Amino acid sequence: MSLLVLLLQLLLSWSRPIMAISSTVSVAKPGCKDKCGTISVPYPFGFGEANCYRESFDLTCNSTSFDPPKLFLGTNGTVEVIDISPLGSLRVRNFVGYDCYNRSGGHSRNRPWMDLKMKPYSFSDVHNRFTSIGCDIYTYISGSKGRNFTSGCSMVCSDQQSLVNGSCSGIGCCQTSIPKGFKEYDVEVHSFHNHTRVMDYNPCSYGFLVDAEWYKFSVGDLFGYMDFYNRNDEKVPVVLDWAIENYTCENVSRSDPSYACGKNSDCYNSPNGLGYLCNCSQGYHGNPYLEDGCQDVDECAGAHMNDCKMICTNTPGSYNCSCPPGMEGDGRKTGTGCTALPSSLMQIALGTGFGILLLLFLSSWLYWGIQKRKQNKRKEKFFEQNGGFLLRQQLSSRNGGVDAAKIFSEEDLKRATNYFDESRILGRGGYGTVYKGILPNNKTVAIKKSKIMDESQVEQFINEVIILSQINHKNVVKLLGCCLESEIPLLVYEFITNGTLFQHIHDEEHKSSISWDNRLRIATETATALAYLHSAASPPIIHRDIKSANILLDDNYMAKVSDFGASRLVPLDQTQFTTLVQGTLGYLDPEYFHTSQLTDKSDVYSFGIVLVELLTGRKALEFDRPEKERNLAIHFITSLKEDNVLELLEDRVLHEASKDQIQEVTNLVKRCLSVKGEERPTMKEVAMELEGRIRSIVQHPWVEPNHEDAEYLLAEPSNPHNCNTTEYDSLRNHVVISLDSGFPEEFLLRYLLLGVLDWAIEKYTCENVPRSDPSYACRNNSECFNSPNGLGYLCKCSPGYHGNPYLDDGCQDVNECADEAKNECKAPLAICTNMPGSYTCSCPSGWEGDGRKNGTGCTALQNKRSSVMQIALGTSFGVLLLLFIGSWLYWGIQKRKQTKLKEKFFQQNGGILLTQKLSSRDGNAEMAKIFTEEELKKATNNYDESRILGRGGYGIVYKGCLPNNRIVAIKKSKIKDESQVEQFINEVVILSQINHKNVVKLLGCCLESEVPMLVYEFITNGTLSHHIHDEVHKSSFSWEYRLRIGTETALALAYLHSAASPPIIHRDIKSANILLDDNYMAKVSDFGASRLVPLDQTQFTTLVQGTMGYLDPEYFQTSQLTEKSDVYSFGVVLVELLTGRKALEFHRPEKEKNLATYFITWMKEGNVLEILEDRLLQEASKDQLRQITNLAKRCLNMKGEERPTMKEVAMELEELRMHKEHLSSENNDEEAIHLLIGEPSNLHSCKTSEHHSIRDHVVISLNSGR
Repeated sequence: MSLLVLLLQLLLSWSRPIMAISSTVSVAKPGCKDKCGTISVPYPFGFGEANCYRESFDLTCNSTSFDPPKLFLGTNGTVEVIDISPLGSLRVRNFVGYDCYNRSGGHSRNRPWMDLKMKPYSFSDVHNRFTSIGCDIYTYISGSKGRNFTSGCSMVCSDQQSLVNGSCSGIGCCQTSIPKGFKEYDVEVHSFHNHTRVMDYNPCSYGFLVDAEWYKFSVGDLFGYMDFYNRNDEKVPVVLDWAIENYTCENVSRSDPSYACGKNSDCYNSPNGLGYLCNCSQGYHGNPYLEDGCQDVDECAGAHMNDCKMICTNTPGSYNCSCPPGMEGDGRKTGTGCTALPSSLMQIALGTGFGILLLLFLSSWLYWGIQKRKQNKRKEKFFEQNGGFLLRQQLSSRNGGVDAAKIFSEEDLKRATNYFDESRILGRGGYGTVYKGILPNNKTVAIKKSKIMDESQVEQFINEVIILSQINHKNVVKLLGCCLESEIPLLVYEFITNGTLFQHIHDEEHKSSISWDNRLRIATETATALAYLHSAASPPIIHRDIKSANILLDDNYMAKVSDFGASRLVPLDQTQFTTLVQGTLGYLDPEYFHTSQLTDKSDVYSFGIVLVELLTGRKALEFDRPEKERNLAIHFITSLKEDNVLELLEDRVLHEASKDQIQEVTNLVKRCLSVKGEERPTMKEVAMELEGRIRSIVQHPWVEPNHEDAEYLLAEPSNPHNCNTTEYDSLRNHVVISLDSGFPEEFLLRYLLLGVLDWAIEKYTCENVPRSDPSYACRNNSECFNSPNGLGYLCKCSPGYHGNPYLDDGCQDVNECADEAKNECKAPLAICTNMPGSYTCSCPSGWEGDGRKNGTGCTALQNKRSSVMQIALGTSFGVLLLLFIGSWLYWGIQKRKQTKLKEKFFQQNGGILLTQKLSSRDGNAEMAKIFTEEELKKATNNYDESRILGRGGYGIVYKGCLPNNRIVAIKKSKIKDESQVEQFINEVVILSQINHKNVVKLLGCCLESEVPMLVYEFITNGTLSHHIHDEVHKSSFSWEYRLRIGTETALALAYLHSAASPPIIHRDIKSANILLDDNYMAKVSDFGASRLVPLDQTQFTTLVQGTMGYLDPEYFQTSQLTEKSDVYSFGVVLVELLTGRKALEFHRPEKEKNLATYFITWMKEGNVLEILEDRLLQEASKDQLRQITNLAKRCLNMKGEERPTMKEVAMELEELRMHKEHLSSENNDEEAIHLLIGEPSNLHSCKTSEHHSIRDHVVISLNSGR
């Protein structure tokens, strides 16, 4: 059979001679010349007889005066044509303008012009640039007849060395764009000082309109008297756009004899907007302006021109593929091709094997059907979970416009992003990844795929989607819709291309590129948008993260406020409300930071910082500057007070703005940056004042107040609609600071500094770093790539590996076979074999193919020599065998997936490393145990809702009963940072070995789940916070018990700091993390934020983490973590024990909200006894109170070096306990318990519900710790 196919292919190849088929297509009318010299002249252009060209497209071919002949525009024209494109453009030569001087005072000047009136031409805005060269020059170009405009350049060079070849950015060479559609221009060239200061190297200035691709600046162009002019024979090339004018494709009559497009051609509108052009239809080529100029393309003339495998038949405008007799198929290379028809024996075999094929088909269909059903169920679950029904209900109840929020399907967004392809990524951030997407209507959008979603905020999220999608303001980025079928919602935004305001005022490439009036316009547009959000939107919206990086610039450089991820809706009956503080340091309102009371005045403060950036060109935070200049707001206010603010302003602002404008805007900034919100103006007032400033601007004669000119003054516009280029990320995730409030204003203004640094292995790049050098940072199975900051190189694991590329064996092989999503092997038949850095796919015995989904897959081998009976028996046996093992195979695959998943999570979470560390130690009975996932499922009754003890930002805590009836607390986290596995394992090993009666014991962990689960000792009697702050228990603790709990807590911390090896800094000491056991003994808990101290260091740098009200201010300012940070937090706990007040209380007067600040103030005033709890005043002696308040004061010192150590604190508290003055200490704790609370609870029954002992609390994470 294969021999027959081969013979047919040979016959077909002989039937068509192998030759290059060329068809001569005429470009000119019959009897007319189509060339002048070497230049092709296609119709509608022509020369000679009047019928050789279309009206107004006449040319002159001068062969009398020139050899070879030259082509000129018009009849007897003087403008030389050097090239004609049938796609709507031609190149001509025009004169160069110049202004030249010699040392003797001689002067020569030329003022070129060109007029295209009454001709179907205009000057191309795409290809031409007005260019000026010189070091003592100012030039004008004036355009008219179609579009009137005036533009120009001016330059003065300091010296010859500042000139750079190829750079036309304003030193020696300047280029500016021109508008489209004008037909006449003239050029003027002038000198500031008659070139007297630069005569040595630049006696002439030049100005000319030129094809930008032709001209590349050279420093030599400036030298010599008229050298540049003479070298180019007085002229340079200029590109003209041409079109069939006066009509567009929409209004031109096809039956009109003057219609330009011939047969088999299409009409399309000219880019210059002045008419239309023609193009041959698909499948045709030639000159579309001739009646029969578009000729059929014979695609069958060459194999590369068609997709046929055997027989190709040409048709008008297309071709057909077919197969020869005895074969079947569509005949295409990319289709089914041509296959020989089966013989009778083959038909018998096929009939016999039909059962197997049918069964295989049904099995596959059933398998994929089950998977599809699971997927649909999953989508329905996520849709409901993410509030899809609520959103749909609210959308249907509104009269929405075309742009109201749309609910996209997950499939829509997968296709739009090419299945979230890596090449479509615009940016990554702490909250997710932003992709560029192209919707079916070719609209480009930005699609934000978040990492996590808080289920408790679904309704609020839906309300925000509804309201934000209905914002209709030209200066606000539009939220187009969302997808709720995925595990977490996907958000779809309008796509903005020209970057951020931050980029244009701070990047070296763009610095000082924005004029004063454009800065003022951008500020006004931003203020108008915020005023709309505050005053016109219903309900009002507070943005909460205004900064220059969140102000985007569109194609016309119009401001667009973006990133509403931190925004909040204002209840209609409130002017302020309490939230957890969120924003970006440097822009964050200090009053909001201090009180957590959010008002629209918080946005006013942040906008004030943006105004200062526009005035000064400086960033909100700059760590490379002196201490007093790092915070821009403080530095600006200080300069205003010292009356030297002009020294801060950018030079361009000083040159272009009037003194009155500067004074009014700086005064406005000062009011926006008032520490008290009530003293700041509203955004509506700010917008009105800025509008007044803009109207008072006196425009330069050649500048028109429109966005198009602004665009050219700023930079070259990018192509906003090209789906193949990578534009600036318009919706980039940024690091936000989520805080709680509590520090005084003067502290906030001084220490509100935080930033992000780039790092790299410096001094080398990947091109010059020696790989054999021991200091080469990239280790086994890793690759080098140059750092984006240009200062060195970085490392990444090679494809097929993951881990830390800077460790010797940090990059470990990825087992692609453990997860079907990571390999291309076609399940269930194909066999996946893992290899170092890769994997291979193969087929089982009796099957053939490459085993890949996108390849040939696996197909059964057929024994052609088998008899029909053997095939039938084999078929029957196969059917029976498949029926027998079908269900077993399905459940086996599921079980294998589950096992592989457990092994993957175990390895990913550091299980092997933990096992090695545990086996290498002399363990005891309480050594950390590695639990299986099944054990913890049974312990929690499969994580039953009734077993939940508490929920928090980091996970859920369940009550569990182990097989030995021991009660434990099991913490199931939500997220896990894979990059810190080894550090996590070290902490599990060390914390499990802590043996101190006042520290909650970590019993072990489970590493088989996607994120580790931690198993803790179970404590029943709640937290110290619960007992001293709840109304039920308030004042129930005696002085002696408070002193004992404080002492026990201090002893535990002293142990962690001084006795543990390596030492441990808790980093989140507070009354809510001090638990009380059966005998009300203190137990320090929650080491989720803790850090191990390197043995050779007393301090080290971390990203700040802790709870506001307890957070050490020195640690907050410097990020330098020491054991003295715990001392400060413990001092706050001591004050809580003394006063019975909480660390932060927002309902109290302003000066009493922060307990630490309030306590220190009363200490300084000498009347601290007035804020102590009444029971303490009755039970403790004045000497004891004096000693312990002084101890608390020392613990709360702003400087860590002035605080005592926890060992010293514990010793002082022990001495105080021994000093009894009022009450005798009871002999046993049990009597004290009855005096305090009553009967103790049942602490050991698995069937009762106790107080949650390991409660997840909300912490304010300036960045994640683990």
